[in-house]
Amino acid sequence: GYRRRRQRYSKSSKSSKSHDYVCKRYTCETLDCDLPFAKRACPLTCGNCTTIADLAIGNPNFSTLVEWLTAADLVGTFEGKGPYTFFAPTNSAFANLDLDYYLEDQWKGHLRSLLLYHALSGWVTSDYFDKEGLDYHTLEGNDIEVTSINPLAINEAEVLSENITATNGILHVVSEVLLP
Repeated sequence: GYRRRRQRYSKSSKSSKSHDYVCKRYTCETLDCDLPFAKRACPLTCGNCTTIADLAIGNPNFSTLVEWLTAADLVGTFEGKGPYTFFAPTNSAFANLDLDYYLEDQWKGHLRSLLLYHALSGWVTSDYFDKEGLDYHTLEGNDIEVTSINPLAINEAEVLSENITATNGILHVVSEVLLP
């Protein structure tokens, strides 16, 4: 008789094929990302069809951040493919800093480094920040540290809002400018 050869699939290869299919089929243009599973299942293809830069530009609470990103020529970076995780300080977070000083041409490199210190490579949601003392390597080259779990804080800056998804990454709103 005819004997059918059994194919062996590991659980991981089977689920990743299914995940790839779902995520290629559903993008921010074809899937309502407010569905409970959408952002979790397809973080690379399902956002609100805006980039991290778009999120900052579209929110008046980030106008100072946008001014600094523009001065440091980083808007294009955070409009790019990514993925990035960005810790976005609100306007009030800049209150203790001399804005004019940092916006002078001779400090452009320093400003750029300071802003890249707010960014990680990859998708890092808040559930990864589950232990005090964990360090994460920034795009600037130094590490940031989880300094509190409840409330969540990075380098002593409280995370005011977390896991805001964009097509090229994740944005977390922080109460202070992060300093290396």
